[in-house]
Amino acid sequence: MSFEQIWGRIKERTDIRTFSELADLVGTTGPYISRKKKENDFPVIWAYEIAQKYKLSTDWIMTGGEKRSSGDLKNHGQRLEITGKIEEWLMEEIRKNPKRKDWFEVEFDKAFEEFKKWKEEKEESAAAAAYSSNRKVA
Repeated sequence: MSFEQIWGRIKERTDIRTFSELADLVGTTGPYISRKKKENDFPVIWAYEIAQKYKLSTDWIMTGGEKRSSGDLKNHGQRLEITGKIEEWLMEEIRKNPKRKDWFEVEFDKAFEEFKKWKEEKEESAAAAAYSSNRKVA
């Protein structure tokens, strides 16, 4: 999904209207958010922070899938117990040093090769869908 699509969903379901407001919530700066927009990269950790505050589904924020609120997810609390702790710790680390986000992504990919392969397949699939969609428009 594109940064713009994700940003549109966030504005649709929250009271967040500016990059400055988003930056305050996710613990970064407006210019960094602008940079991520230019790179068309909306970090999942930001979606998670928004989902937690506004009782939304991280998946819905990132993909626009049908599950809009965290209440829609079965066993949501159990499923996210460990990931919630990891993400809370990571956000604290990123607030201290924004480069820790990149470090974490690299180390996570190294530690979990299966995840890295899954992520690459998802990215390839999304790129192919975007290419197909663009060809239909042209």
